[in-house]
Amino acid sequence: MLGLGLGVNMSNKIYSLLPINWNNTTNTTVSNDGYLIQPSGGTDAVWTDRNPYSDNLSSGLVFDIKFKLLQDACSMGIALSTDNDANPFNMYCRFYRTGITIQIYEAGVQVYVDSPIDLTKECRIVSNGTIMYYYYNSALVYTSLVAPDSSNKKIKCSFLNNSGNGILITNLS
Repeated sequence: MLGLGLGVNMSNKIYSLLPINWNNTTNTTVSNDGYLIQPSGGTDAVWTDRNPYSDNLSSGLVFDIKFKLLQDACSMGIALSTDNDANPFNMYCRFYRTGITIQIYEAGVQVYVDSPIDLTKECRIVSNGTIMYYYYNSALVYTSLVAPDSSNKKIKCSFLNNSGNGILITNLS
């Protein structure tokens, strides 16, 4: 039996032991295991129509999440437990893809921009409990100057468009 925090390698995806359970999935389609989230309706070009979130990170300050932003105009990141609105720009920390540009925002401030991006590469947000690290294509691109908030956190994503390839989570621990 695998211990907590270990994953099972299945093709090019690393699964955590438990599926990711999403809330507020209106206008999105979520795979059975919760690792692929895609927009599937609502008003096009309106951020507030597609904002699923998961409470899988609510247990503390230490986490590691890897994902691929598979479409234009989407965000993936960490929100505080009190962030229940549909505004993606309120996320505590997030990667944002627009066209061929990837950006990192932390506490509402843009801290990193890269263009052109390789859409096959992973984004990653890691917290060791005192420092947050942001990776793109396995390279550390930003080390946080802001300590992780002690509030419980949730995974949150947003889509501007009402269809697309979505976001693929490749690891969560």
